[in-house]
Amino acid sequence: MALLQQAGVLGESTLLIHCVRCDADDISAIVEHRCGVATCPSSNTRLLDRMAPVAALRAAGVRLGVGSDSMASNDKMDVLRESVLTARDSSRGETESVAKQAWHLATIDGARALGMEARIGSLDVGKQADLAAFDAATMLEPWNGAEPRRARLVLVAGDTLVRDGNLVTPVPGAAEATAASSARLRLWLTTRGERR
Repeated sequence: MALLQQAGVLGESTLLIHCVRCDADDISAIVEHRCGVATCPSSNTRLLDRMAPVAALRAAGVRLGVGSDSMASNDKMDVLRESVLTARDSSRGETESVAKQAWHLATIDGARALGMEARIGSLDVGKQADLAAFDAATMLEPWNGAEPRRARLVLVAGDTLVRDGNLVTPVPGAAEATAASSARLRLWLTTRGERR
């Protein structure tokens, strides 16, 4: 954090990812420069890394959101799950507190971390009509389940992108590109395992 501060890159538009090694001085610098932070608990667990000091960041008033990192360290890519895991870190096991914090992390807190709360993060007059809807039954499943929750409906700026769990207008070539990326990732994971 000291190096980032010396380089002059910390500021209100800076989003710091992970922050697993932040101490009290680092948190003070984050607050001073009004940076946003995104935690990625599934990735940190996969990489056997420590977790961000969520309770201390929250107590200091840091704009905190969540991220999923990448498929290299998170095969679920489920932001709702990341929100619950982050909320559990600072809720002392209180179920109502976890649910409330997770809801905020996935919506308005994430928007604040990005500095976009005036446009997104809540359903208010004058904001973009961004929303995602999920089957209630899947929301009751354990959060450590194998499959991420699939949105049934997704609107961005009022445009429907997903309806009944399917893309309304598939992006040309996206399925092929995703399959090719998955194949490369599987090959990399296989060869990485052989090298150990």
